[in-house]
Amino acid sequence: MKFIAKFWWIGVISVIALGAVVFLYNPKPTPAVFDFNDGTTQGWTFVGVYDDAGKQYNGTAFPPSMLMNFQGKQLVFFPNQLGLYLGQKGFPNTSKYWRVDLVSPNLGPAWSGLKGIEASVRDQIGMSNNVLEIKPFVVYAADGKTVTVPAEAAFAPTLPHDKVTLVNAKMKIPSGAKPMKILLRIRGKWATPGSSVIELYEGQVYVDDVTKIL
Repeated sequence: MKFIAKFWWIGVISVIALGAVVFLYNPKPTPAVFDFNDGTTQGWTFVGVYDDAGKQYNGTAFPPSMLMNFQGKQLVFFPNQLGLYLGQKGFPNTSKYWRVDLVSPNLGPAWSGLKGIEASVRDQIGMSNNVLEIKPFVVYAADGKTVTVPAEAAFAPTLPHDKVTLVNAKMKIPSGAKPMKILLRIRGKWATPGSSVIELYEGQVYVDDVTKIL
């Protein structure tokens, strides 16, 4: 009994270690709705930036603060910071638009059977004449291949300035396909061809309640 009393802490440490292993191999499942109400980005990242020709500029060099949670309620992207960095990276003035992809974490079983994506988006870039468009994509696996499928419609019409817009996009996803990720492709005006004026203004873009359409 003295031996057991002396080394009781070994059992406690073993239980804690086992719990940690179980947690690591059983992560929190992807929610059926990305509502961002937990104060985090819920695993979302951004990839880009791209010009009109599809050339990518190193998004990993941009500050992580460009994508963050806003007041524990929404995902917020700050495209105005692009203006501070793209010129340094040789982003051409001949490109009419800049483009980035907001990318979800790996989707779980709650996303099976989706036929489209719905999200609330708010364009709050400072100038009301800014052009901002959004187009959802879904990455899925089927027949041993990974496929990225866009919304059936082209880029959404210009988002109204400083108003919440419900983006509703359907995709052609085969039955039995496994959804893997969501891409929200945002495109904004960069420059007018032939002009040296850069049209990227102060402000941000809010995203909330990203869910599936059945």
